[in-house]
Amino acid sequence: VAVKDQVQLILMRADALTDDQIFAYYQKAGGNRTPQRVRTARAELVRDGIVQESVLTGTSEYGNPATKWELT
Repeated sequence: VAVKDQVQLILMRADALTDDQIFAYYQKAGGNRTPQRVRTARAELVRDGIVQESVLTGTSEYGNPATKWELT
C-alpha cells in the first residue's frame, strides 16, 4: 500500500492529527518509511484537496506548536 494511501486511512480513522501523530500511527501499522516521506505524502494529499489544515492545533514531540491535519 502506498504511503499516501496509508496516511489517508490513518486520517479517516482518527480526528485531526499532527505530522508526528500521523507518523506514529504509520509506524504502529508497520510502515517503514521516514518521517519526511510521510510528511511528503500528507502534503500531496493537501495538494490533491483530500486533506486540509484543521482549526485545532497540537504540539510537536519537542513541545512546539504544530498544525493538525484532517480530511476535507
